This record gives sequence, structure tokens and C-alpha cells, in this order.
Amino acid sequence: MRKKEIKNLTILESIFLFLTIGLSFVSAGNGCHIDDPECGPIPTTGCDVRQSTIFIPDDYELAEGIDICANNIVLDCGGAILREHPYRNGIDGEFIQNTVIKNCDIRAYARGIHLRFSPNNIIESNLFAGNGYAIFLSSSDGNKITLNGGVGDSIFVHLNFSNNNEIKSNNLIDVGCSICAAISLFKSSDNVITLNNMTQGMDTGIRIDTLSNNNKVELNNIGNFGVVGITIASSSENNTITSNYIKNSGYGIVIDSDNNFVTSNIIENIAAYGILVAGIPYVRNTFN
Repeated sequence: MRKKEIKNLTILESIFLFLTIGLSFVSAGNGCHIDDPECGPIPTTGCDVRQSTIFIPDDYELAEGIDICANNIVLDCGGAILREHPYRNGIDGEFIQNTVIKNCDIRAYARGIHLRFSPNNIIESNLFAGNGYAIFLSSSDGNKITLNGGVGDSIFVHLNFSNNNEIKSNNLIDVGCSICAAISLFKSSDNVITLNNMTQGMDTGIRIDTLSNNNKVELNNIGNFGVVGITIASSSENNTITSNYIKNSGYGIVIDSDNNFVTSNIIENIAAYGILVAGIPYVRNTFN
């Protein structure tokens, strides 16, 4: 093992945590207020969605984004473009459940979609471009994130204290900043990340970090990431990394925690190590 390279990975992980915490102070939408206008088919900045809604396709500049303010509804953007504020969220939801967000084209927000304390929602068939985070879930369990596309977002999905979510069949291109992971988990457990196609990023494809346990990462296609395809870090245990295809990256898989399972992955054309176990204490993992 190369101690200098391991030290550099640890520094990058510390910077990533700082970035995650720092961006948590980004302003949300203007919130759900009784005097806010209903969005209706032509959304205006800061409007609220309180019923199932289909937007008329157009290019909408929404500096304050929009808020979802009801359960058991469908927001269908109909392909409409929503843009843009570097310190705001595009679509914001708090304490919502059983809601569907689909067919939105969300560009250049701090967070494209931000859900807090919001279980059992579906985010599907959306496009994201140039956002800080495309999708950010905080304390939100049991959501499905599927069939979305991302181009040039710094982080595509971040789970923060969020469990039992499914991230499936998304297509990501050129995602991730120089210290970011395209898909990242922080203190988030029992999630499934599967069948995603991830092409090109400056840093990491998938990062499981800081007390994130019992996650399953399988059948993902991960290529052309500058640092590592998949990493497990900081006291994250009982995660399963299986049947992924990782190619053209600095490292294939980096393990910096105990009691994880790494099986049946195909790792090709790696600059440094296919699998790196970073540190003598972390030898209690299973590799097949």
C-alpha cells in the first residue's frame, strides 16, 4: 500500500464532509404559506403545489423555485425547464409523502430537488443539469429515485440520515466536482443502489461514508472517474458491493471500514489498485 496515497484519500474525504455540511445551509424555497399562489399549469417563482399538477412545457426562470405542499399528489412538469438560482432549491418538499415528481428538467440550482423528513416519494424520469446537488434527501426514508438523467451536476444524489431508499436505473454523465461523489451516503443505511450507468467524473462514483451500514451496491456501470469507482469509508459496515463493472478510474474500490462484502465485481483498466484496503485495522472484510 502507498501510505501517501491513502493519506490523500483521507484528506479528500474530510473536505467532502465539510462540503456536505456547508451546503446544508443553502436557502430552501420560500416555504408553504397560505398566501402563496398555487402553481397551476404555469409556475411562478415561489409558488406552491397543493394538488396534482401538469406544467405547460416552457422554460421558466424561478429564482425561488417551487414548494410541494401536499401528500399523495403528482407533479408532472411535462418536460418544462425550471431554472435557476445558485443558492436556492428548484423543488423543495418538507414533511410530504406518497408524492411523485416526474418529467422535470431542472437546471443550475444549489439543489435541484430537496426533500426533508419526507418518506415514500417517487422521483422519476427527470433531467438535471449544472446543479450543486441534483437530488438531496435529508431524514427521508423509503423513497425511489429512478430513471433520471444528470449532466454536469456536482453531486447527483446525496442521502443524509436517510434510510431504505432505492436509487435505480439512472443515467449520469460528467457528474462530480473535484472533491465530490456522484452518489453519496452520509449516515444512511439499508439503501439499494443498482443498475445505474455512471460515465465520467472528476472524483468518486459512489461513496458510502460515516456510519452508513447495510447498503447494497450492485450491477452499476461506473467508468472514467478520476479517483475511485466505489469507496466505503469511516465506520460503515455490512455493506455489499457486488456485480459492478468499474473501468478507467484511479482506483476501482477503496475500503476504509470493517465487515463489508465485496464480491463478483469486474474491474478493468485501473491506474493504481483494483481493490485497496486502506489501513491495517480494516482487514475484516470479505472479498470474492
